Amino acid sequence: MRRTAIVIMVAGAFGAAQAQLPDATSLYGIHWYGNPGDESLAANPTDAEDMAAGHPMWVMEITHVDEDDAPAWDQPWFFVNHAGRVTGNDKNHSLVFRIQPYWGRNVPHPDDPYSLEDFANDARAAADTLKDYVRFWQIGNEVNLTLENNRWGGSAYDVEWTPSPEQYAETYEAVRNAIHDITPNTAVQEQVVLMQPVGPGLDAGEPLRYMDGVEFLWRQIKGVSDPDLIDGFGLHGYAQPGGTNFGVDGYMSSLREQLMVIDQLGLGDRPVLITEFNKHMPNATEAMIGARFVQRAFERMHEWNTSTGTVWPGQPNNNIAGAIWFVFPSGSWDDYSLQRWKADIPSTNPDSNPWYGFQAAAQEDYPAGSMTLGPVVDMEAVWWEDDFSSLSTSAPPPDWTVSTIPQASATPSSEGLQLRGTGGTGSAYVHTEGYVYGNFRLEADFTVVDGGMVNAAQGESNFEIRFREGTRGYALTFFPDQSGDYPGQVRLRRANNFSENIDGLSSTIGIEDGDQFHVAIVATDDEIDIKVYKNGSGVPAVDWTTEDGEQNVGWIRAGTYNMGGVDLRRMALGGPDWTGTPASVQNWMIIH
Repeated sequence: MRRTAIVIMVAGAFGAAQAQLPDATSLYGIHWYGNPGDESLAANPTDAEDMAAGHPMWVMEITHVDEDDAPAWDQPWFFVNHAGRVTGNDKNHSLVFRIQPYWGRNVPHPDDPYSLEDFANDARAAADTLKDYVRFWQIGNEVNLTLENNRWGGSAYDVEWTPSPEQYAETYEAVRNAIHDITPNTAVQEQVVLMQPVGPGLDAGEPLRYMDGVEFLWRQIKGVSDPDLIDGFGLHGYAQPGGTNFGVDGYMSSLREQLMVIDQLGLGDRPVLITEFNKHMPNATEAMIGARFVQRAFERMHEWNTSTGTVWPGQPNNNIAGAIWFVFPSGSWDDYSLQRWKADIPSTNPDSNPWYGFQAAAQEDYPAGSMTLGPVVDMEAVWWEDDFSSLSTSAPPPDWTVSTIPQASATPSSEGLQLRGTGGTGSAYVHTEGYVYGNFRLEADFTVVDGGMVNAAQGESNFEIRFREGTRGYALTFFPDQSGDYPGQVRLRRANNFSENIDGLSSTIGIEDGDQFHVAIVATDDEIDIKVYKNGSGVPAVDWTTEDGEQNVGWIRAGTYNMGGVDLRRMALGGPDWTGTPASVQNWMIIH
């Protein structure tokens, strides 16, 4: 009864005033506006508004709905008054609520006493409780992190488990549909239920990521029964520790990879919010880097939103509606807090103090990105092509990252990219770090110049084309006749676990110096088709089809290991329905 009285009282005080609450019009956002019990937050402006230069912001809050586990101050009804303070007095901030059963619980385990049906029913009630203030919801958080998932152990939720992306998709769909039963009293009377943001990066093993971030994202999208049920996406990204441009370059690469997954699955027109981004700032030195990071990150996101063709030829970039810094208030998570460093660093220089850095970024007045502007990826078109007469190392793709060890080189020329090794392990690669691909047709042409082993102690020499590279990706590997292991063979191996020969696919075709090869790889969901043509023949020397769903999306890489030299003359990538280079042109390219 007490809960009902509080909700009615507060809704009566704030509900009518907020009936036309608009979406935030700026790119800026903060995680946690302040203590929900702090009456001073009703003032206008507060420290948050001062930092945001008066702009309407995206504000992220977290509510928990399992009443048997979550304390009162975490439950939706407790936030009604707070929601009125955040959005009242013409502040026009937009609330985004992350909703889950409780901390460390995102996907109800089938054996949990708190079921998926319970979660959906409680989410519906939460949407009704907060309908005067909220239309953006995020279902769960970083499910690919072990520490975010606990199931019932008999007396408490204290047993870690690893929900699959498909299990998360089932949860998202049920909770999303329940929330859509409620019509929000906002200017746009439509619920936007975001899929959870993954923990970005590769599988780091227990107790961190148990699946690559982009892989989990791909599979959770594919796991929903109807893509039309996906309203939008929350994404996470962080300043790359020690990275270039104060960590911004790595941050943007991580976001781009996640956005490319969404694009390739045909959802580039859905709203995207960065619901958590930051720089770890445990001391004043790192805080100074954070002050520069926040300014340049907002600048780069605005540039991204207003650019076209950065990833897909002739197409707009998938817009970022808003970016929410984790966190704003001091008192918890202080290594990331903007308010903490405002007080702890005496300087008001925006290049020294993160609070003032955020304020300087806000003074640039970057608008919110479009909710619907994004690319339509043509699955019948070539996306990029490279003859390696020069080396592309900036957007748009191919935008290669080059990796060589001492005594190895990757040099563009009229003969293609000359990959040479003279010592060490003779390793020279180019790869698409920051760009990931799932379903595609890949073509490559190369010539074996020197198949000899640079270092006999290494046991083998090879040239390989890796695709969907990640923790469980694929490596099409060519072993010259001079290789100590597998001489003259082509093998399909597991990238990063090269002893695994996928589906036993191996063919001895003979690989001598001067041999020229054309490769065509078509990857569509679990099916992978590979054809290899040798020295202009129209008959493939390798013709394989396999089904392997271990990795659905990842980088592309080409390079040598312990090998004297290869000329990589061409690579091209397009949608899986692209018909590729005509046979007559293939033959011409091989014998030129």
